Amino acid sequence: MSAWPSHSHLQALRRAARATALALSTRVLAISSKRFDRPLLGLLVQPELQSLLEAPDQSTWTGRRDALLWELLYRTGGRISELVALNRQDVQFSEVDLVQLHGKGRKQRAVVLHQATAAWLQTMVGGAAHGSLHSALRQS
Repeated sequence: MSAWPSHSHLQALRRAARATALALSTRVLAISSKRFDRPLLGLLVQPELQSLLEAPDQSTWTGRRDALLWELLYRTGGRISELVALNRQDVQFSEVDLVQLHGKGRKQRAVVLHQATAAWLQTMVGGAAHGSLHSALRQS
């Protein structure tokens, strides 16, 4: 008979714990999931994109470099940080010209380059065999 009072005491503790857990979970679920709504980013229409790609002054070397970087951003869909981190070894000129992008969280992806973009990049980079693509563009 001595076990019976401790069993009922245990049951009472369980009921109290469930009630406390239920109250706590109700409070947690009442917290809103977002503090604000982010508007969707707009898209560029073709004339806007064309004017962006044509904006750099290609009569200067820096203008040609900037135009190439805009072209790479557009053609690869890469982030600015991915293009800044590109090394010469990440660009492969062969039957299929491609660039290896290193994204967030160590994610890597290979992107096939458009023929004209690959030719332009090869002209700008020249014979640089290694190092960052940015420094190879500076040296050409």
